[in-house]
Amino acid sequence: MPLLPPQPSIKYPITIVGLVICGSLAIVVVELLDPLHSWMDRYNERVENRMFTPEEREYMEGSYAESSEIEEMYRQKGL
Repeated sequence: MPLLPPQPSIKYPITIVGLVICGSLAIVVVELLDPLHSWMDRYNERVENRMFTPEEREYMEGSYAESSEIEEMYRQKGL
């Protein structure tokens, strides 16, 4: 730390104050990004509700599935 004075009686308090300020800024940034977490959860929920489960995909790929049933499955998912 070349910018700090060489005396330990000044250098360490300045370092501690700097760490406290950086920690406070980190907490503020985390609090500001907290709504992003809920927005991403809502987005993931919407996307997962539009995806077909493996069982649904297997049923649609099977030869016994009727096209009207497949169309209805797509309609239910909003696709």
